[in-house]
Amino acid sequence: MHPRRPEGFDGLGYRGGGREEPGPGARPFSSAAELGHWVTSPPDIPGSRNLHWGEKTPPYGAGTPQGGAGLNEEPNLGAGGPGAGKGAPGPQLNRFAGFGIGLASLFTENVLAHPCIVLRRQCQVNYHARNYHLTPFTIVNIMYSINKTQGPRALWKGMGSTFIVQGITLGTEGIISEFTPLPREISHKWNLKQIGGHLLLKGLTHVIAMPFYSASLIETVQSMLDAYFPELIASFAASLCADVMLYPLETVLHRLHIQGTRTIIDNTDLGYEVLPINTQYEGMRDCINTIKREEGMLGFYKGFGAVIVQYTLHVAVLQLTKIIYSTLLQNVS
Repeated sequence: MHPRRPEGFDGLGYRGGGREEPGPGARPFSSAAELGHWVTSPPDIPGSRNLHWGEKTPPYGAGTPQGGAGLNEEPNLGAGGPGAGKGAPGPQLNRFAGFGIGLASLFTENVLAHPCIVLRRQCQVNYHARNYHLTPFTIVNIMYSINKTQGPRALWKGMGSTFIVQGITLGTEGIISEFTPLPREISHKWNLKQIGGHLLLKGLTHVIAMPFYSASLIETVQSMLDAYFPELIASFAASLCADVMLYPLETVLHRLHIQGTRTIIDNTDLGYEVLPINTQYEGMRDCINTIKREEGMLGFYKGFGAVIVQYTLHVAVLQLTKIIYSTLLQNVS
C-alpha cells in the first residue's frame, strides 16, 4: 500500500507548493480540494479567542455573526442598537430600579421598623411585665398608648445611635477584610474554610462593636421622665430566621447588658408609666434559670409580637416596590 502524498514532500515548509520548482515528472496540484488531503487546519483550542467550550471556528468566508463583527471583536450589544429587543429594559433603568429597591429596603429596616425594635427590646428587658405580648394585637395597642402619652418621638428613640453602630460595624468589617484573608462574602462555590473565615470575621467585628452596641441598646430602651430582587429576599429570610431562632438568647443578652445601668423603661403592661430595671443576675446561666423559673419558657419570647409586625411591614414595602418596578418596566416596554 503506497503512501498518498505528493512527490518531494519532506514534511517541512509545505504550504500548497514545494520550496523548489517542480521537476518535469512531477504532477502539479491544480485545486485546493487536492491540497485538502495534506493541509489541515489546527484543532480548536477551548477558550482561545472568542470561542467557548463546544464551539468550532467558522470556516473561512462564512458570514460572521452579530452583524459582521471580527474574530477578535466584541459584537455590538448596546441597548439602543437596531438589534436590541423592544421589551428589554436599558441598563440605566435597571440600575435606577435596583437603587430604589435597595433604598426602600434600607429605609424599612432602619427607620420604619425602628419602633418595633424599641418595643421588643423593652419587652425583653422588662422582668416586671405580666403581659408577654406574644401576638401583634397587644403590641399595636401598647405602641398606640406610648405614642399617645409620650409622643411619636418615644418610638424612634436611639435611632441615631443605631446608625452609628451600623457604621462602626461596616467599617470594622471592611478594614479587617482588607488586611486579612478573611472573606467578607461567601460565593456560591463555598467551602468550610470560607465559612469558618467568614464567621471569624463576623465574630471579630461584633467583639469590637460590642461596647457601642451596649450604649445604643441603653439609649433605645431608656425613657426619659419628661417624656436588583433575589438578594433582598435572601437577606430578609436570613434576618427573619436569625431573629426567630436566636430570640431567647437575645432576651438573655439584653438583660445582662442592661443590668447595673440604672435604666428606666416604659411600662409595657399599661403604656403610661415607667419602671426602673434593677436585676442581680450572676451570669448567663443564672439569668436563664431565673427566667425559666419565674417567667416560664414563654418569658424568653417577651415582645415577639413586635417581630411579627416588623417583618410584616418589611414584606409590605418590598412587595410595593416590586409592583412599582414591574409597572415601570411594562410602561417602558
